Amino acid sequence: MAGQVAPPDSFKHEAFPDYSIHRLRIVTLMKADQAEPISCTIQNEELTGVEEYTAISHSWSHRGKLPKQKISLAEKPFEVSDNIYCLLKRLRKTTEDVKLWIDVLCIRQPDDEKTDKGVEEAKKEKSEQVKIMGEIYKKATLCVIWLGETDDNGVAVKFLKDLGNCRKLSALDCFQGKDERSVIKEDHKDKFKAFEQLLDLSWWKRVWVIQEMVLPQKIEFRYGSAEFGVETLEGVRNLLEKQDKEDRELRDKLTGPGFDPLMVLEVIVVPMVQTREQWRKGPELTLPALRQRFPASDAGWKQDLFYGLLGMVQDWGRQQPLEVDYTLSPGQAIRKAVYHCLLVEQRTNFLHGSRERRSMDGCPSWLADFHVQSIPIKIVWGEKRRFNISKRFSASGRYLGLGTKTRLHPHGTLIMEAINVDKIGQVGDMFMFDPHGELHKVPDVLKQWMKMVFGNDVEWPEEPPQAGSLKDSFWRTIINDCVPESSPDLPQPSPYRAPRDEDYTQLKRLWPDLSRNTQLSSAASSNGLSMYDLTKSLETTVFEKAPNLAYHFLFCLWKRRMITTSTGLIGLAPQDVKVGDVVRIPFGSSVPYIFRPCCDGAAVLIGNAYVHGVMMDQGPRGSTEEISLH
Repeated sequence: MAGQVAPPDSFKHEAFPDYSIHRLRIVTLMKADQAEPISCTIQNEELTGVEEYTAISHSWSHRGKLPKQKISLAEKPFEVSDNIYCLLKRLRKTTEDVKLWIDVLCIRQPDDEKTDKGVEEAKKEKSEQVKIMGEIYKKATLCVIWLGETDDNGVAVKFLKDLGNCRKLSALDCFQGKDERSVIKEDHKDKFKAFEQLLDLSWWKRVWVIQEMVLPQKIEFRYGSAEFGVETLEGVRNLLEKQDKEDRELRDKLTGPGFDPLMVLEVIVVPMVQTREQWRKGPELTLPALRQRFPASDAGWKQDLFYGLLGMVQDWGRQQPLEVDYTLSPGQAIRKAVYHCLLVEQRTNFLHGSRERRSMDGCPSWLADFHVQSIPIKIVWGEKRRFNISKRFSASGRYLGLGTKTRLHPHGTLIMEAINVDKIGQVGDMFMFDPHGELHKVPDVLKQWMKMVFGNDVEWPEEPPQAGSLKDSFWRTIINDCVPESSPDLPQPSPYRAPRDEDYTQLKRLWPDLSRNTQLSSAASSNGLSMYDLTKSLETTVFEKAPNLAYHFLFCLWKRRMITTSTGLIGLAPQDVKVGDVVRIPFGSSVPYIFRPCCDGAAVLIGNAYVHGVMMDQGPRGSTEEISLH
């Protein structure tokens, strides 16, 4: 209509003149009363000369799916998410301006561009900004970590602070014994619900936030109106790591709502605190070690599972730093990053890990799940124990290095050298259950395995079997030939030691009760008895008669199948193993792997395994050969 004023154009970032000098943008949040609209200015700065500013860490979601609020940026409208709008409202002061660096305002985003040229320019800028992201957070005088708004009246943060100030888990008044397990007292359940909601926030699961917590000189967490510092998380780390015997027993006996938040702290929060301290001691952090430390972390752009860690890397071995390149597809970038990690370590242990993804999306089999996606916390909790156990072994023996013929083809095939061991002749049922439930299924699987290996002779000898005998190999296999060291003076996680006769005795003591539970399970089917009661009966048995072996025993077998080979070796292999698969030891690997032959002499990688008798550079060894992995 005539006379109608056209709305002003939205703010668009101007391109940096070039990338020969490291530059960034700094936003100034203008002072105003709380009722006033949000107004900011923005200017380009050279990284070396930028003065005091506060860096912001926050959680991302897909911008197109978020409710939007308008602010003024350089006197032009600009849309931000509700979450960022609330943050800016809380950070704004009435008496002075606040200088900020926040990615959604300071970096040109490809999603905001309307043309192909604009998208490519934004990707180029993002690649360059990611290269200096670590320096941006290191130079900040303060990093505010914004967890979002909440209506819990500070309950979750107060409980987190209580944990941080507590020296003994058993000293907290929120737990009580029930049968052989520990549960939350009724009047503390609301507190745990609020605490679980705090730990379930997306911020904890973003890969980028790790460096945003590790690198700054000073950090400050904000959750609604509540605040806490890194000292609180350091206290939580000390509480979980420095447990005496009483605390370890309480921790192992916790169930459900009491167990899950502590597991999140162990898997995500404690490694963040450890990395912050380790980075300051330096220089030893490597890219493969960091990705293995944070497999539960996720990213919207999957290559950021690696790119998001680069700012913390201190040691590249004999390699040049990994180049950030958003012009590559996510699959290409990840393959390049994983291969780079192999070269840095000069070993193949970085390929350890589960391969349960069903939609491969073009990913080759040699990529483990944690290379390409976030891993659920419960799986990480078990996989980390499996990885720590693997550090005891040295299956590749004198072939410690990666192998001179290791290389990555542009189309994604990985060539590696490996030692042939044997072909798989038998595969048992899968030991599939939640270690915190469904324990009534344990006896049937173990009996099937024993029948597969021994025939009808499924009784455990009264005394420890003769060293080297089949029954000796069996009981050592089901605990990966090690047990966690148990001593009130040792910190958690405990180191592992070789099993002794008394460990066999503990396992044997379980067998009559395991068999009894099998009979009860059959009775339950015909009489309508509760499986809950059967599970609780078995839990009581496990925790009463073998407390030191309980979780170790269960996690060694978790999602594993027993295998036997053509020459009589026995072991534990990933759930997808099949008869005819081949056991090989890649050069530079501490453990054997299962390979499946496919077209043109190539193979797919099923996963790492335990095979008794070859874990310490002993047992049968065949020829060495090049393997092409699809």
